[in-house]
Amino acid sequence: MKILIGCDGTPAGRAALEDLARAGLPPDADAVAMTVADVWLAPGDPDPRVSRAIPAVGRAHERAERLLADARAEARRSADRLRRLFPGWTVAEDAAADSPAWALLKKARAWSPDLLVVGATGKKALARLTLGSVSQKVLAEARGSVRIGRSGPPTDGGLRLLVAVDGSPDSDRAVNAVLQRRWPADTRVRVMAVVDDRLLSAAALRMAPLARWMKPGDTDPAAWVGRMVEESCARLQGQGLLVSGRVEKGNPKTVLVEKAAKWRAHALYLGARGLTRWERFMLGSVSTAVAARAACSVEVVRGPRRETALTGPA
Repeated sequence: MKILIGCDGTPAGRAALEDLARAGLPPDADAVAMTVADVWLAPGDPDPRVSRAIPAVGRAHERAERLLADARAEARRSADRLRRLFPGWTVAEDAAADSPAWALLKKARAWSPDLLVVGATGKKALARLTLGSVSQKVLAEARGSVRIGRSGPPTDGGLRLLVAVDGSPDSDRAVNAVLQRRWPADTRVRVMAVVDDRLLSAAALRMAPLARWMKPGDTDPAAWVGRMVEESCARLQGQGLLVSGRVEKGNPKTVLVEKAAKWRAHALYLGARGLTRWERFMLGSVSTAVAARAACSVEVVRGPRRETALTGPA
């Protein structure tokens, strides 16, 4: 497994790093701890005459040099912490001077990690309602799965994982992501489907991903949704996990967040794209909202998609 971790030394960044110990990751993996100096001019001055003529440019280059040195030091500290947490991992460190989201995305394009990890940035009260700009950009544009790491509740009583399913291919991949990890014996998993107008409309159209759970006599959507949840539960129980299933009604953007908080989940897994037509081309609105508002870590699982050009620095 290849894991790219954005490390910035902030409390949110450190929480994302420590959260990896609760992510069921394998004992052997290749990881890169990457820190980015957020600067608008690259370090070094290719033309000293410019700095003499415009002192502000010279000061900006000097500041970039200092920040890049700090970024290298933070990358080393984070890499050392990862080596202590995961002695079997091969951990490299990387530092860059760039827009943070842009640098992480370029590194991900070049290295193709299986998982990209960032913290839920933001220090103000509004951080609970909006995802930090770096995390938001990475989540929206990354080609692979992204984990928004948070400290979450204590692990007393074992890990608790909430897995959201809606019948889409990416939600099936979210179940697979949990299946492929290594979990302690007392890990509890709750599979949850939230019935809303979007899901009912997809069922009325008998969209291919949902048809296999539907029977001619179904009058209550809870019947076929229940079968969908039961199938995912059966797959997870086969791995020895303590699994339960739930069918809820309402807006999944709020229901998933509320139920995860009430159950004191440590992580919430869901697909990047759902069933609607537009979500084939952009990050699903449910995934965005849940990643922004959840109190626990959120792993947004994305399947293969067509290569697209990056839109530019955040």
